[in-house]
Amino acid sequence: MAGKGVTLNTTGSLFTLFFTTEPVTDFASARRSDPEQFARFSRYLFSRGIYFSPSQMEENFISLTHTQEQLEKTLQTIENYFNIKK
Repeated sequence: MAGKGVTLNTTGSLFTLFFTTEPVTDFASARRSDPEQFARFSRYLFSRGIYFSPSQMEENFISLTHTQEQLEKTLQTIENYFNIKK
């Protein structure tokens, strides 16, 4: 997501997207991100059957119950969102 104004924080199978070009290392830097853009992103995914956290202050999880097909659909939908945003 380089060049998209998004910071991805991860640890293990947990991840969170922040709509900011700055590193997010604490609550103060997280609050400087764009919650309205995240809300648009989250609604876009939800409208396509992907249940992403509704707030960028929450984590998302990848688990063994997710199928390869689900993961590929999610990735493709996220890529489509950013291609539309160009």
